[in-house]
Amino acid sequence: MRAGSIFFPQSQPSRRESERREAAARRLGGRGPGPARPRGLARALVVVLCIFVTGFFFGNSVPMPDNAWVYADIRQGVYFAPPYLQAAGRDAAGLLLTSAGEARRMNCRPDPEARSRGYFRQTVRSMSGGLLQSLGLLPPLPSRWNSDGTWNW
Repeated sequence: MRAGSIFFPQSQPSRRESERREAAARRLGGRGPGPARPRGLARALVVVLCIFVTGFFFGNSVPMPDNAWVYADIRQGVYFAPPYLQAAGRDAAGLLLTSAGEARRMNCRPDPEARSRGYFRQTVRSMSGGLLQSLGLLPPLPSRWNSDGTWNW
């Protein structure tokens, strides 16, 4: 006959045995005995998803290349972006058309107003957007500058 039948009643587990069973149940997450579920994979996916979503909040920008064309005022020691001059309605007469690298070598600095308006930097995709772009899921953003240094806007 087996234990626990009406002929051989099962005795109560000892305190030590009860504690061991409770500890095992806590390790299993209260699920009791049975097949283990892959909780580690689910947690890893949640962490990766959280990092991916957080990456959309971190933007990035690239500076103007040295070969980009700018208008430099040598006397004042500043240079301007051509689209900034157009938007401000300023005339380029008396200004030297040169590359940004050459203007820096002539000790010219970017115009503070044009710099604060973002004319000398291009905003690119966020960290997560860059990942999606590198995977081919998003198209690349158009560049503000052409390879020959001319401006696209």
